[in-house]
Amino acid sequence: MNDKNLLNAMAQRAYFFVSLHTSIFYMKIIVKSFLFLSIIMLAFSACEKDEELADKYAPFIIINGENPLWIRIGDTYTDAGAKAYDVDESGDTINISYKLVTDNNVNTTIIGLYKVSYSVSDENGNMAEEQIRKVYVNEF
Repeated sequence: MNDKNLLNAMAQRAYFFVSLHTSIFYMKIIVKSFLFLSIIMLAFSACEKDEELADKYAPFIIINGENPLWIRIGDTYTDAGAKAYDVDESGDTINISYKLVTDNNVNTTIIGLYKVSYSVSDENGNMAEEQIRKVYVNEF
């Protein structure tokens, strides 16, 4: 194999891996978007116009960023956070992220599995299902 053929083969292989990485990246975006829209649709379809029933629906939480997340020991960890939504009496989905409570005990100086939890309740006291981000601190 001459140098030109070798370079061509290497370029084709690099293009394949870049294309594969790009495809996976966009696939993740599509899956997350589908999940978000499914949750919104579920919230709307479960909502009735009766005000007595509207108070019974719990809010929901969507974690931002990767989950689980792997970071190198000693690196800085900045939590990507989460968003919280609720369906009000009129059936509108409202952002209640300002009420979100985050419990974050990640220590990047010690190898281990850490859990960042997110919780929220709406004006009527309905609690969302707690969401947890797993953060793995390890040597790479």
